Amino acid sequence: MIPKMRPAAVALLATMAASVPASNSATIDIPAFARVALVNQSSGTDFLIDGQFCGGVLISPQVVVTVDHCMEGRDASTVAVTVGVSNLCSTNAQSERRRVMEVRQSESIPHLAYLLLDENVQTAPAETHPSTQEQREGIVVGWGRLAETKPGPCLQKKIPMTILPTEQCQSELRALGTEPAESTKYTCAAPTDPHGLNSCYGDSGGALLTREANHWEVKALTLAGKDCFPTSPTVHRNLDAPSNLNGP
Repeated sequence: MIPKMRPAAVALLATMAASVPASNSATIDIPAFARVALVNQSSGTDFLIDGQFCGGVLISPQVVVTVDHCMEGRDASTVAVTVGVSNLCSTNAQSERRRVMEVRQSESIPHLAYLLLDENVQTAPAETHPSTQEQREGIVVGWGRLAETKPGPCLQKKIPMTILPTEQCQSELRALGTEPAESTKYTCAAPTDPHGLNSCYGDSGGALLTREANHWEVKALTLAGKDCFPTSPTVHRNLDAPSNLNGP
């Protein structure tokens, strides 16, 4: 029996970028629109790791998208977003921090939450389009825990994973309480290295990136997983549709 899926803040996923060996994942240059950390507004500017709780993706100069459970029980005024950051344990001169003014959600776009920032950022937003080919590899990023009992790293994780076929994703979706008919909205993945890392607490909302031609695109956001073990598959909410980029 598959355990009940828990929110990605409890356990998450990752995937390996096409044609990029797992051993080289640390050298991959992640675009700034995917280096987004959700932090407590009260967090200082020099040591954000203590206040980080989720990730997100910049989809317009004033909007960051994340998964809905990241904002459960949180008022927008208590949350800040840092865009273009890599190291949460030092001052980031190149990153941009903004307050969240409003959270927008819609039943027609399940599991996604859109954060309206108090002012525009200069970072170029993600451009997401339906993939022209079936992707089998990708990479997931985030600052969540290294394991259930190990704190998160200062530097953004880049975890290689294999994207699972749709039919293998059905049981994971059922455990999440999602009907298989909705499978086109989700992607399941499993760590490429069964002895390496998986997504964990704090990685929810982080990007699942795939390689399209010579650039990175956001395929999905980390949503849920059974646990933090590298042998466990995880579920991501797809973002490769215009309606998901426009928001409610």
